[in-house]
Amino acid sequence: MSRFLCSNALYSTAIEILHQNLKSLLAKIRGKNISRIHHTNLHHFMPASGKMLPGSVKRPKISVASVNTSGKVTSRSVPLISPHAQPQQNQASRQGQEVLNTIQNTPFDTAYVNELLQVQNEDPKCEWEQVRSLLSAAYHETIAPDAVQCCMQSCRKQLQNNYIRCEDCGPFAFYCEACCNSVHCNRGLSNQQLLLFHKPKIWTEAGYKDYHIDILLDRPDHKCSTRRARTGLLVFDDKGRIHHCSIVICSCDKDQCVTLMRHNLWSASVKEPKVAFHFELMNWIEFLLLESAISLQSACLAIRWKNGFADDEYNILYNHLVGEPVEEYIFFKNMLRECASVNTELDDMECPACPKEKGNIYISLDANFGLVRKANGGSSKFGPRYGTRMFTAQANIDDFVQRNEQKLPANKARECNSFQAGSVIRAKNKTAKLDQKGVFGAACRHGIPRFMMSMTQGERLAYPVYALNTLLDQVTGTDVNLYVLYDIACMLDSHLKKTNQTDKFCDISLAVPIFHAYGHKSSCQVRYSCRWQEGYGLTDPAVRLGTVVGGKRDMV
Repeated sequence: MSRFLCSNALYSTAIEILHQNLKSLLAKIRGKNISRIHHTNLHHFMPASGKMLPGSVKRPKISVASVNTSGKVTSRSVPLISPHAQPQQNQASRQGQEVLNTIQNTPFDTAYVNELLQVQNEDPKCEWEQVRSLLSAAYHETIAPDAVQCCMQSCRKQLQNNYIRCEDCGPFAFYCEACCNSVHCNRGLSNQQLLLFHKPKIWTEAGYKDYHIDILLDRPDHKCSTRRARTGLLVFDDKGRIHHCSIVICSCDKDQCVTLMRHNLWSASVKEPKVAFHFELMNWIEFLLLESAISLQSACLAIRWKNGFADDEYNILYNHLVGEPVEEYIFFKNMLRECASVNTELDDMECPACPKEKGNIYISLDANFGLVRKANGGSSKFGPRYGTRMFTAQANIDDFVQRNEQKLPANKARECNSFQAGSVIRAKNKTAKLDQKGVFGAACRHGIPRFMMSMTQGERLAYPVYALNTLLDQVTGTDVNLYVLYDIACMLDSHLKKTNQTDKFCDISLAVPIFHAYGHKSSCQVRYSCRWQEGYGLTDPAVRLGTVVGGKRDMV
């Protein structure tokens, strides 16, 4: 037992002093009524019930001597229990609370994570087939219990037939018809956003069937004399299910898509949309397109089979998503993530680690011939949404390439490097069907892209020359030195000498990345390998650029 002499105001400080001494002890006592370890407040170490700790370990105490303003000293022994300890409860409530505390306050430490990561080796005699009948029985008992009671506290009516179950509210959410309508119809409710787009089902002799709900989308925080209800809105919710809704609109929002956005719905059109999609559904579609690399049609087909859509319902989903809605939503979410609508000066394209005024910047140039676009792929009604923030203006690139027309000399390439990226991916006679034959990019050693450009002419030395011009413009007026790595830097250097551009780029050092250096002849390796060039050290940013331009490359 420790002893402190302090005022009442410093009592919490005394607790904190004892924190470190008790931490190691309490961390070893992992019982079901031990709260999660906290780094600043000692009372989080204590059992919420204030009872004996497991293993007959007594509650820790301290002796506190308090000094009042008159100088009188009083002592007391204080048990270190949670100041938020709950009052006495009955046994059933106390057991339920202990289980809840165990779930909520289990320390998510390294040992616990490692335990979760370990694959459980089950006994072959006790596999899934042994519990299939139990799982089936438990499921049917849950969806069709013998005795059903309305889950609303104000009702608690015993239900015999035609009871309604809402799985969106929970596995045990059973309603009478009146309570179901009052909760889910959202007419005149202040918390209407909580239970929107649920799909209750009513029990009949033939089993569960969909229960129709009239959904009204209204803003409880906005009152306007021009308010009017509009019907005929079709909404795909966060699970891709269809709802027929009405929405209250007014003249305060210029376009109805803005009103839908306030309800976390993304409009299929701007002016008078007939179809809208829940934000969560659009998020799923966004990440399926970006991470799973599937088409929008495949994503819509997955939603169709999940919800059992008919042909017309699937066509409505796909026809209203294809085109601008998905692209505009992805752009909208990117602007929110980057706070571009709050501060237009924020720019995440600038590497915070690269020097700005003085030092060395290491840049890797590379092309990806897998990122192509078919000539019959259509065109967007809008220009690039990000402008020239990521991709350089295409008109400037095409003009520069035409003025510096020179194909990659195949015979010279074979003398030094026999690898041609474009030839590995597709036959050359198929490139005529492509209006964009690849992407050329530049990234720093930290993996931050500097710029990208679309390649409309295939492999041309004009693209890396344009990249060098862009990099040189970015560091003009500073004391920054450019170190550039490129797969065929030897040929690029030869091209600059042949076109009398060496004086312009004399301050730029060119080298071949170590991954590609071994594909070059010996004399080229000695002269251009980044391991032989001064100033590069062990830098090899080409590995990072492979992920920037979207290429799946085998790196060592």
